[in-house]
Amino acid sequence: MKKRIALICLLMTAGLVHAGNDTPADGEKYLSALQGQGDPDVARVLGDINTTHKAACGQGYTQSELQDITARSATYSRLMSLVSMDDGPNPGGVYQDALQGSFSRCK
Repeated sequence: MKKRIALICLLMTAGLVHAGNDTPADGEKYLSALQGQGDPDVARVLGDINTTHKAACGQGYTQSELQDITARSATYSRLMSLVSMDDGPNPGGVYQDALQGSFSRCK
């Protein structure tokens, strides 16, 4: 768990330099980087969050918005707990309900 927190902090700090004018495309690049070298659970949950938002609103989150979600969202923390406790490929209805309830709202 300490490794996961340290990785998130490192990725967030590295992304702050780029946070000024980022776009949803930058959010996709950030997710790709996480999938390639980050924690698979973090990449999965943030990817699901971004996909849910994109389906509802037409575009995904920016890099800075994704980083803000990891830093401040109680729902993100809950989703991480659900994924880490799950043994199968799909954590089920509670996970999907939390995604839809929190990340399908448009600005």
